[in-house]
Amino acid sequence: MLASDEETVAGKSSENNDPIEDNPIPPELIEYVPAEKREEIIREIVLHEQYLGPLAHPRIAAGYERLLPGSVDRILTMAEEQQRHRLKQEDRGQQAAIERDKRGMNRGFTLAMALMLVSALAIYLGSDLVGFGMVATSVVSLAGVFLYSHHSTQQELREKREALQKPSSPPEPPQSEEAS
Repeated sequence: MLASDEETVAGKSSENNDPIEDNPIPPELIEYVPAEKREEIIREIVLHEQYLGPLAHPRIAAGYERLLPGSVDRILTMAEEQQRHRLKQEDRGQQAAIERDKRGMNRGFTLAMALMLVSALAIYLGSDLVGFGMVATSVVSLAGVFLYSHHSTQQELREKREALQKPSSPPEPPQSEEAS
């Protein structure tokens, strides 16, 4: 049987030796267990805790500190450095995305202006149909790119909003081979 620090069977501290008095079994279930077996069954129940987070559970951290004084400070320092690094990487990624978007806009503007100039030149040289066709093609293309970009951004925001509104559920515990 496995118990953690001050905990013993049925989740009671070692100070409380009465397993029936403070047991985790609902009273309606206990009445079906024969009186002579109740204490034995309750002693067999082991408290299972699950802790999810970036740092160790405080009880585990206290155990580290007892084994190696100063280890909790080292662990916290390591976690802080990792957080700073992660935030720095995210910032660099966002800055790179902004720069990429700016380059794309500048190239699009340059291409649109070049097409407009060629269209104006075609109209000036007497090819009115070709010139107007190029202007219309340029305007329709630019509008299409703008609308597609706007739609993609709105879809991404909608997906993020929906993800934030969903209640997060804890991960399912792994199934033991005995349960299968």
